[in-house]
Amino acid sequence: MLRVKSLCGIVAAALLLSGCSWLGRTPPEQSVRVLSAADVGTCRMMGQTTVSLVDKLDAVSDNPAKVQQALNLLARRSAVTLGGDVVVPLGDAKAGQQTFDIYACGTH
Repeated sequence: MLRVKSLCGIVAAALLLSGCSWLGRTPPEQSVRVLSAADVGTCRMMGQTTVSLVDKLDAVSDNPAKVQQALNLLARRSAVTLGGDVVVPLGDAKAGQQTFDIYACGTH
Protein backbone atom coordinates (compact mmCIF):
# COMPACT_ATOMS: atom_id res chain seq x y z
CA MET A 1 0.00 0.00 0.00
CA LEU A 2 2.84 2.37 0.84
CA ARG A 3 4.43 1.53 -2.51
CA VAL A 4 1.27 2.60 -4.36
CA LYS A 5 1.09 5.87 -2.43
CA SER A 6 4.76 6.56 -3.13
CA LEU A 7 4.19 5.80 -6.78
CA CYS A 8 1.23 8.17 -6.85
CA GLY A 9 3.46 10.89 -5.43
CA ILE A 10 6.01 10.27 -8.17
CA VAL A 11 3.28 10.27 -10.81
CA ALA A 12 1.89 13.52 -9.41
CA ALA A 13 5.34 15.11 -9.57
CA ALA A 14 5.77 13.92 -13.14
CA LEU A 15 2.37 15.36 -14.03
CA LEU A 16 3.34 18.73 -12.60
CA LEU A 17 6.44 18.78 -14.78
CA SER A 18 4.64 17.68 -17.93
CA GLY A 19 2.56 20.81 -18.45
CA CYS A 20 -0.63 20.57 -20.49
CA SER A 21 -0.02 17.01 -21.64
CA TRP A 22 -0.74 15.60 -18.19
CA LEU A 23 -3.95 13.90 -19.30
CA GLY A 24 -2.35 11.95 -22.15
CA ARG A 25 -2.60 8.16 -21.87
CA THR A 26 0.10 5.68 -22.74
CA PRO A 27 -0.71 2.30 -24.33
CA PRO A 28 -0.63 0.19 -21.11
CA GLU A 29 -3.11 2.53 -19.42
CA GLN A 30 -5.49 2.37 -22.36
CA SER A 31 -6.18 -1.30 -21.64
CA VAL A 32 -7.21 -0.65 -18.02
CA ARG A 33 -10.97 -0.40 -17.61
CA VAL A 34 -13.05 1.43 -15.01
CA LEU A 35 -15.82 -0.94 -13.86
CA SER A 36 -18.27 -1.26 -10.98
CA ALA A 37 -17.88 -3.65 -8.04
CA ALA A 38 -20.60 -5.85 -9.55
CA ASP A 39 -18.39 -6.47 -12.60
CA VAL A 40 -15.33 -7.88 -10.82
CA GLY A 41 -16.73 -10.95 -9.02
CA THR A 42 -14.36 -13.37 -10.79
CA CYS A 43 -11.33 -11.09 -10.72
CA ARG A 44 -8.31 -11.12 -8.41
CA MET A 45 -7.84 -8.14 -6.09
CA MET A 46 -4.38 -6.63 -6.61
CA GLY A 47 -4.49 -3.70 -4.22
CA GLN A 48 -5.91 -0.26 -3.66
CA THR A 49 -4.84 3.22 -4.63
CA THR A 50 -5.88 6.71 -3.61
CA VAL A 51 -5.24 9.26 -6.31
CA SER A 52 -5.29 13.00 -5.95
CA LEU A 53 -5.44 16.09 -8.12
CA VAL A 54 -4.75 18.49 -5.29
CA ASP A 55 -1.90 20.16 -7.20
CA LYS A 56 -3.89 20.33 -10.44
CA LEU A 57 -7.38 20.98 -9.09
CA ASP A 58 -7.50 24.66 -10.06
CA ALA A 59 -6.95 23.75 -13.71
CA VAL A 60 -9.97 21.41 -13.90
CA SER A 61 -12.15 22.07 -10.84
CA ASP A 62 -14.81 23.92 -12.81
CA ASN A 63 -15.47 20.77 -14.84
CA PRO A 64 -16.46 17.70 -12.77
CA ALA A 65 -16.21 15.44 -15.82
CA LYS A 66 -12.57 16.47 -16.35
CA VAL A 67 -11.82 15.92 -12.67
CA GLN A 68 -13.25 12.39 -12.87
CA GLN A 69 -11.41 11.71 -16.13
CA ALA A 70 -8.11 12.76 -14.58
CA LEU A 71 -8.69 10.70 -11.42
CA ASN A 72 -9.56 7.66 -13.54
CA LEU A 73 -6.34 8.14 -15.52
CA LEU A 74 -4.22 8.26 -12.37
CA ALA A 75 -5.96 5.14 -11.05
CA ARG A 76 -5.31 3.38 -14.38
CA ARG A 77 -1.62 4.24 -14.10
CA SER A 78 -1.51 2.75 -10.61
CA ALA A 79 -3.25 -0.38 -11.88
CA VAL A 80 -0.61 -0.90 -14.56
CA THR A 81 2.11 -0.68 -11.92
CA LEU A 82 0.41 -3.35 -9.78
CA GLY A 83 -0.38 -5.66 -12.68
CA GLY A 84 -4.09 -4.88 -12.72
CA ASP A 85 -6.34 -4.29 -15.69
CA VAL A 86 -9.46 -2.96 -13.94
CA VAL A 87 -10.08 -0.19 -11.42
CA VAL A 88 -13.23 0.17 -9.34
CA PRO A 89 -13.96 3.53 -7.70
CA LEU A 90 -14.87 3.30 -4.03
CA GLY A 91 -17.37 6.12 -3.74
CA ASP A 92 -17.35 9.52 -5.35
CA ALA A 93 -14.44 11.89 -5.75
CA LYS A 94 -14.12 14.43 -2.96
CA ALA A 95 -11.91 17.51 -3.06
CA GLY A 96 -9.98 16.16 -6.03
CA GLN A 97 -9.24 12.81 -4.41
CA GLN A 98 -10.65 9.31 -4.90
CA THR A 99 -9.86 5.74 -3.83
CA PHE A 100 -9.98 2.80 -6.22
CA ASP A 101 -9.63 -0.96 -5.85
CA ILE A 102 -7.36 -2.55 -8.44
CA TYR A 103 -8.16 -5.95 -9.96
CA ALA A 104 -6.65 -8.36 -12.44
CA CYS A 105 -9.53 -9.69 -14.53
CA GLY A 106 -7.91 -10.74 -17.78
CA THR A 107 -10.15 -10.50 -20.79
CA HIS A 108 -13.88 -10.66 -20.15
